Amino acid sequence: MKRLLSLVAVMFIFCGCGDAQKEIDPATKKQFSDGIAAYCKSKSMGMKIKSFESADVKGDQATVICKMEEAGGLYNMAPKWTFKFKKQNGKWVALEHIAK
Repeated sequence: MKRLLSLVAVMFIFCGCGDAQKEIDPATKKQFSDGIAAYCKSKSMGMKIKSFESADVKGDQATVICKMEEAGGLYNMAPKWTFKFKKQNGKWVALEHIAK
């Protein structure tokens, strides 16, 4: 029984099952959404957020990973995009993205 428990504990550690992602604060999520929408509009990209995957905030810089989809809903694809943000005048502004 001890071996089984040890094996389960080791599997739990290596699988990352205990590593839960942090939930994004709703107010911050709104600012990220607004920043992504403004970024896509400025680049003439007809894209919108399907879902947030993660956010890593460090001071006045952040990296946000989202699943994006075509704004008109014509395609059934949702690639992950990584956005780099910088806080300017109290708001999160998207500076660049990488689509995967």
